[in-house]
Amino acid sequence: MVNSGISERAIRNALRFAALQHPVTVPFLAVGTVSLIHLISLSPFPIPKIWAVILLVVGGVASAGSFFWICSIPNDDEYDRLFQNAAEMQALQIQTDNEADLTRRSDSLETGFSELSSIYGLTALRGLVHEHQALRRILSQPNTTHYLSLARLPRLTEETYRQGLNI
Repeated sequence: MVNSGISERAIRNALRFAALQHPVTVPFLAVGTVSLIHLISLSPFPIPKIWAVILLVVGGVASAGSFFWICSIPNDDEYDRLFQNAAEMQALQIQTDNEADLTRRSDSLETGFSELSSIYGLTALRGLVHEHQALRRILSQPNTTHYLSLARLPRLTEETYRQGLNI
């Protein structure tokens, strides 16, 4: 379950952030914060009001206890969910970057062929782009047969297209 682009530290930090936002932690944290603000700014006397101190202690202890309880319990389901989300976001980012790279290469070649006034080059490039888009459209449609044999085709078509753009 180790992926080179997704660090365990980032996922642990996300788990800590989720623990801070947990429905049990937030109310106690709010009570402790309001009590602290009351003690610091609204209480003009040197002897603070006992209720504010009690609420501050209870809110602080309860929110800290909730945070540490949530963080210390082995929560493999939450970890797996965060890992899966990070992996999906990384895969989407890689796909977006690859598509942007292919578009940039195609535009660069089209500009170069236009500057050279190469009708044959522009025609070949447009044909390559058209065929690549048609093949991707066909492969993106759901197909109920031969999933295992078709699994590598999208990557192979992209590689072929990329090699065609390198010519």
